[in-house]
Amino acid sequence: MSKDRRGEALSSDKVESFLSHARQVFPKRDFVVGSTKHTISDLHELELVDYEEQVRVLTEVLAEIGADNYNGPHPPKQLSDEPRCKGAKMMQFNWTSTCFDGRKMYVKLCIVDERLVLLRIHPDYEPNKFAKLARPKKT
Repeated sequence: MSKDRRGEALSSDKVESFLSHARQVFPKRDFVVGSTKHTISDLHELELVDYEEQVRVLTEVLAEIGADNYNGPHPPKQLSDEPRCKGAKMMQFNWTSTCFDGRKMYVKLCIVDERLVLLRIHPDYEPNKFAKLARPKKT
């Protein structure tokens, strides 16, 4: 486990433990939307408007991601400010998804009261896209 400027990174074992827990609770209680602003927009942009289709896709996503796809921590303390899951540890992953036809994807999840909370799911941003935008131009 190493610490960087973004906060404390988790070990592969802790990430796998989270994923194992998520895979156990998801079939029992499905999921809830964690952010009415972001999650619903993400689902609509992916044309996932039907709840059964959302559940099917999340089942596949949980099967596709692993500790090697973990992309945290962000924010540094990894704790959500969303009312539905305030204070819960968030886990984010980037991966190339077979479910989404080979696209690079991003998903952010947490677990609250033994239920999966979906915070974000969308195509992955280009590497360093936003960091490049923030840098001053060389003159």
